[in-house]
Amino acid sequence: MATPQTNIRNKVATILNTMNAEEREELLNQLWLPLVIQDVQSHLKDRIDNTDPNDKYRAVTNDEIEHIAHRFVYERDYDCNQDYWSNLDALIDDVIS
Repeated sequence: MATPQTNIRNKVATILNTMNAEEREELLNQLWLPLVIQDVQSHLKDRIDNTDPNDKYRAVTNDEIEHIAHRFVYERDYDCNQDYWSNLDALIDDVIS
């Protein structure tokens, strides 16, 4: 008897098998982008110096957060020799500089 997870996997596999590589990559990017946006938001909150009302991380806008995530996901603007969080740090610093 198939488990619910197996049924979901089969449905997803069926859908993916109808897509070409470009369509699968776009699907991946659209699923991944909101997750990276959430990570950038969370990472910025961790970097804010609450003792400094002029902290540069406090002023990052939603548009800038989306731009950072877009660069990471769609432009693959990261260093494969660095970990995920270091790459987000580099993009954040680049955008707010």
